Amino acid sequence: CNRQYYDDSVNIRLLERLAAEKGKYQKPEIAEKTGKSVAIIGSGPSGLSSAYHLAKMGHKVTIFEKSDKPGGVLANGIPHYRLPKKIIEDEISRIKNMGVTIQTHCEIGKTLSFDKLYNSFSAIYLAIGFSKPYTLSIPGNNLQNIFSGQQFLENVKRPNFSGIEKQVVVIGGGNAAVDTARTARRLGAEVTMIFPEKNMVSISSESIEAQEEGINLIPSAICTEFIGTNDKVSKCKCILVSCQKQSDGSLDIQPVHGTEFFVSTDCVFIAIGQQGDMSFLPQTIKVEKKVITTDQYYHTSLEKVFAGGDIAKNNGTVTHAIGDGRKAARSIHNFLLHLEEPEKEVKEVVSYDKLRPL
Repeated sequence: CNRQYYDDSVNIRLLERLAAEKGKYQKPEIAEKTGKSVAIIGSGPSGLSSAYHLAKMGHKVTIFEKSDKPGGVLANGIPHYRLPKKIIEDEISRIKNMGVTIQTHCEIGKTLSFDKLYNSFSAIYLAIGFSKPYTLSIPGNNLQNIFSGQQFLENVKRPNFSGIEKQVVVIGGGNAAVDTARTARRLGAEVTMIFPEKNMVSISSESIEAQEEGINLIPSAICTEFIGTNDKVSKCKCILVSCQKQSDGSLDIQPVHGTEFFVSTDCVFIAIGQQGDMSFLPQTIKVEKKVITTDQYYHTSLEKVFAGGDIAKNNGTVTHAIGDGRKAARSIHNFLLHLEEPEKEVKEVVSYDKLRPL
């Protein structure tokens, strides 16, 4: 936003939230039935977005979701204080009312084979996201009370959630780590975040709010060992590090010898990123650097199979995933009806220095 160079950026997020909360929902017009069917694997933001737009275009859409409820990261990974449960349920209900079928407890590769799905539908959209959290391969990682941040955020939303320990360490400095830390803090825990970067890589406002809520931050540090008492984690052995981001996006982390220290804890949540579970996919679908390879129109290397969201683009935000779902739906529609793909429109970006002075 060029406004940031004058005083401050326009808060588009809050403007869109105002429109969503105060505006009146209008049921979309649905085109005539095309007779084509689309299977969507995954009911997260990209899958739901694609289903909405495909249904509008007149296609029969079925979403296959392996968990017990639809929504993906919207329902399981984002705390209620940021995204209330009712909003998710209302949006999913509207999509169902458009004729979209959602099958939960259906894991492709186990409940249903990919080959059977491929032979039963006119097209497939892979919107499986990143559901497998990374772990830390360090001594003591088999002790009790060490969980993924994702697992904690999911458990908090379940009716049988039993509460949280008094002292909590969250490892990681991204958005998911902040969500984990702030949720634990709001449940009454004393929370410490440990991350290798000098500054948190989460949205800047999230870092500020985390500190305002009383969360302790330890930057430029990593955990090297979990130490236990009676098979339960009681301390994190840490060391300060220098951290440089490489051209490929990876981190070059170098320990600073002689700076070891310990952090007492009753529980550890690891939130250092996630990856996709692509074990059910045929080898004919090309994968590079842990994401599915697609062209600019979301086509994979396998005929009639498309992919979007984190599993293909790895942009890491709900906004990007929803956008991918919409654009992929248009490409799937063009494929099914044998329409030509429009040329990508290149728009000139007007920088601040080219604007007329205020």
